Amino acid sequence: EQVSHLCTRFITHLFTYPEYCPSSSNFQVKLSHFIAYALHCTKLHSLVTFAALILLQWLKVCFLTAQGSSGHHLFISAFMLMSKVIFNDTYSNKSWSIVAQGKFQLQEINQME
Repeated sequence: EQVSHLCTRFITHLFTYPEYCPSSSNFQVKLSHFIAYALHCTKLHSLVTFAALILLQWLKVCFLTAQGSSGHHLFISAFMLMSKVIFNDTYSNKSWSIVAQGKFQLQEINQME
């Protein structure tokens, strides 16, 4: 749980996002709970989590105006990519849709990748 709170503070500070998705969304899970669920479900090494944060920081440094639709979107994209880079054989995109608690359809997960 501490790691999910650390990730949440990092993302919300770096990209100035609220902890909840924008009000237009029906998905109202706090970012820290979303991250905790993803970490719990995947049981990936913490290296993946911190590599995802480094990727997000690099994105912000290289593209100062970079924004995603939400912190949830940014985290799951970076977490998924880093797991695939570090562990060449990892979860399918359909599984990532489940890890994302149905917030993103398979087509969206494919686009994120």
